[in-house]
Amino acid sequence: MKIGFITTHLGTFGSIRELVENANELILLGHEVTIYNKTHLECEWLPCKAQIKGIDEIDKLDALIMMDSPFPDIFEAWNNADAKFKTFVMMGFDPDNFVFADIKLTEIEKNLKHILGNYVICADGQWQIDYFKEQGLKAGISIGGINLRMFKDLGLKRTLPIGYSGDLRQRKGSSTIKQVIASFDHTDSYFKKGDQIYLVDFLNKTEIFIDNHLRAGWCNPVLEAMACGCAVICNDLPASKDFAIHNKTAVVLKDNSAENFVKNVYMLMNNESHRQNLINEAKEHIKQFDYKIVSRNFANFLEFHINA
Repeated sequence: MKIGFITTHLGTFGSIRELVENANELILLGHEVTIYNKTHLECEWLPCKAQIKGIDEIDKLDALIMMDSPFPDIFEAWNNADAKFKTFVMMGFDPDNFVFADIKLTEIEKNLKHILGNYVICADGQWQIDYFKEQGLKAGISIGGINLRMFKDLGLKRTLPIGYSGDLRQRKGSSTIKQVIASFDHTDSYFKKGDQIYLVDFLNKTEIFIDNHLRAGWCNPVLEAMACGCAVICNDLPASKDFAIHNKTAVVLKDNSAENFVKNVYMLMNNESHRQNLINEAKEHIKQFDYKIVSRNFANFLEFHINA
């Protein structure tokens, strides 16, 4: 198949990881893949096997996937492109604010409403697909995953008791995490401190990883920490529920107050057997989200709709 992805840029974002990882695996499966973005720039932070072109250079395609908010120029390029099948990948959103009123819509909301009413919608996680079905929308499949070639337990000595992402954006729950780490002496974060090799090394030296995302589609930090052998404590979030299962693969907190995080960090610190059980179960459970599997399913989905 000749497949295209369209997005604004290829900067350091979870959605871009998802795009690039799927593109790479689709190429390994024998498909021709091009990423169209406004900047015309290559992806500098992840290995990327796809061709890179501008949104004004879209070829005749079998499938074109939009992985971005439907900004007017991105939406127009996607909508006008010559492709046998088009789909849109919905990223993180808040279901409580999902239904749009009929008046005073922004241009982006108008475009999104048009897409939701007329196209098959894919998403990061299965929770979104289930939600779309409940809303009577044309739901596709989830394409969030984990690169298990990159993120894996290297058997390094765990020298950092507590690790966290350090992303300060409000939707990452950073204010609570700040309160949690104030209760401990030895903590550290990885956000904007190094490349992907650094990230894997950081997670491999971390004993307990804490995360408090408030809004997301697919919670990469939690999944990456699990793959690298961290014991994970996280809040109860739809974007993690496919892989963060309470007392099986992680400690999942319905009460995500700083006090409850602290209490459970101490609990894991003092219970090595429980910690190790979580780590072992998580490593096994997340194998199903390997991009090698996810992208093969995505390819089958695309081929089905192209030939429908």
